[in-house]
Amino acid sequence: MKYYVESGSVKVVLTAPNELSACARALQVAITNKELVEFEDMFMVSQTGFIGERNPFTMTVPNEVVINAEEVIDEYSKRF
Repeated sequence: MKYYVESGSVKVVLTAPNELSACARALQVAITNKELVEFEDMFMVSQTGFIGERNPFTMTVPNEVVINAEEVIDEYSKRF
């Protein structure tokens, strides 16, 4: 599935089997492409576009989720 993942300076569009995998891969892409990667406590994941670019800020469930950064780091450390 196609996911839009954002958290701090991390802002990536990619395909992944699920939201958590998308976040871990987005973190890897950001680390590969940037000298400094800053992310927030939560990762926002959507199938329809970047949530942070909407005015007003809205989410639709179940196509959009928020994942705790600790979960993303755990998944990242298992994969990379």
